Amino acid sequence: QSRDGGTDLLDTVTIRDRDTMQQERIAIPDLLPFLRARIR
Repeated sequence: QSRDGGTDLLDTVTIRDRDTMQQERIAIPDLLPFLRARIR
């Protein structure tokens, strides 16, 4: 849950690129395909 009481952060994770420090919020069900696409 977000700090303001909304649900925009519910069931999500934040992914940070270690080189650019850019952050991206990903829904948990989309996490595995996201990671697989980036480690190939």
